[in-house]
Amino acid sequence: MKAYDHGLNANACEDLAAMVETPQVGEIKFDIAFSPEWGVPEDIGARPTATIGQARGLEVIQEAAKGLRVINYKKQRTIVGKVRTLHSMEDTPAELFSISGLQDIMIEWESEEFGKRQVRVSLGPEEYLLAMEAHRAGRSVSVFGELERRPWRLENARDFKVV
Repeated sequence: MKAYDHGLNANACEDLAAMVETPQVGEIKFDIAFSPEWGVPEDIGARPTATIGQARGLEVIQEAAKGLRVINYKKQRTIVGKVRTLHSMEDTPAELFSISGLQDIMIEWESEEFGKRQVRVSLGPEEYLLAMEAHRAGRSVSVFGELERRPWRLENARDFKVV
């Protein structure tokens, strides 16, 4: 679980375990293909594969899902600051409601503990539009979540408000 930022999240682990638990399946084998532009990381070999079966691996993937679901209360923070950048995959704000997924903003946050930081936060369409308005008006925003420090981001963001 040390490289959690490069692997499956809790939802993916649970979905994978559910597939393996299906009575007719018993085992799932993956051939992993990387984009030619990215190349294959040196530490995993030329043709990486993974096999997860009911006899081996199922318990491991279930335990990984549980471990990834643990809430680290020490990381929970409410950050308050100005929206400095907005990142959306859509060209116009009206199209935000026709897509699924999240848009990112960067909040300039200053704390006694960490100093001034740019923190990335992913928001749904309604919150993203509020962030756009706050940015345009030069108002601060407030959001609660779990602070990750490498890179600086707020995971599981909720309670977004313009202040």
